[in-house]
Amino acid sequence: MLEQTSYQELYLHYYGSYSSLESYTMPFWKYFANKTIFGYGENSQSAERAMLVNVGYFLTLVPVLYLCKQKKNKFILHSCILGYIFLLLPSHLIPWKYLFFVRIIQFPWRLELLAMVLLSIPASSAILCLAKQKRMMITLLCIFFFIIEDIYHLYPVTQRPFTISNNTRYEQLLDGSIIDPFYSANYVRVELAGGDYLNIDHPDFKNISKCITASDKNITCDFTRNYNDMIFTIDQEAEVTLPVSYYKGYVIIDQNNNTYPISSNKQGLITFNANKNTYHLIYRHTKVQIISLFISLSTLFVIIINRARKFKS
Repeated sequence: MLEQTSYQELYLHYYGSYSSLESYTMPFWKYFANKTIFGYGENSQSAERAMLVNVGYFLTLVPVLYLCKQKKNKFILHSCILGYIFLLLPSHLIPWKYLFFVRIIQFPWRLELLAMVLLSIPASSAILCLAKQKRMMITLLCIFFFIIEDIYHLYPVTQRPFTISNNTRYEQLLDGSIIDPFYSANYVRVELAGGDYLNIDHPDFKNISKCITASDKNITCDFTRNYNDMIFTIDQEAEVTLPVSYYKGYVIIDQNNNTYPISSNKQGLITFNANKNTYHLIYRHTKVQIISLFISLSTLFVIIINRARKFKS
């Protein structure tokens, strides 16, 4: 992801240049809103219209019980402390307008996701500790509190009219209005969601030509495409544009396995200088991707071996 974002100008960079982080911070009241509401996440909206972005009462309060424990596990304690730090960081009291270097996160309240993961560790540990001490009444109250909060939290979802059914046609989903009435896009909303990884000057994908073009004219619509693979024949010498968004890792080869240099046009589509030949567009991945995969698999292997040795001992 970092390689792709550094290599080309994507729509995601818009947030890193123009988005206002302070508009998406959390005022005090939003920490205690506990109802799933479908709207926007700006802090300028009222409690009735704002989208819920906090971690809920349970994860806000129950981890405090772990802090009262005499013998504390360092990992759980650090998770608890970091969890509360991430919980408070999106607050409107933090001077987010000066933190322009982290605008790539788009919304400060996304840090609540980290808080949710971290605080779940001391919260579950606190309940487990109470259960071991046979304080069943407090344990049951915590569990009951958690269930009631979940029901209250999610009940509005059941009241939201949802118009997608078995009879809904794909064409009805293209503008995204069924899924999100506040959203409009010039690409297929149900396929790309927010479209963050499109070229920042991407074309109108709903009306763009599905053919291979040269000098803005269709030269062939006869090709075979399967996800990232595309096989096509060009019968003239020209700089052609494929109806495929450019990303680093794509390569074009001909029938003799000769590789052709490709580039991105202003709209982020793949272009290259073609001769009369049959070509194969394929995504081969980048060196960074391959190295990352090797590191991940190696790490997983080491963890499995290490756990197996501990289990035997």
